[in-house]
Amino acid sequence: MTSRDASVRLQLESFRKILNLEASKGFKDTAVVGGLDRFLEQDSSGFTAIAGYDDLSVPYHDLAPSQPPEWVHNWLARLDAIES
Repeated sequence: MTSRDASVRLQLESFRKILNLEASKGFKDTAVVGGLDRFLEQDSSGFTAIAGYDDLSVPYHDLAPSQPPEWVHNWLARLDAIES
C-alpha cells in the first residue's frame, strides 16, 4: 500500500464517520465546521474522485429538506462499494 492509498483510506474512514455523525445530528449540515460541501471541496487526497463524486455532486446545502438522508445514504453505499 502506498502512502497515497493510506491517505485515501483514512479520508474514506473519516468521511464515513462524518456522514454517520451528520445522520445522528438530524441532517442539519453541522457534522463538520463549514458544512459537508466545504469538506468535500477541500478533499486533498482525491478520495471524492475515487468515490465517484461527480455522480453525487449535488451540493448538500442545495438539497430539499427531505433529501439529505438519501444523499448521506448514497454516499455511504458508495463507500461500502469502494471498501469491499
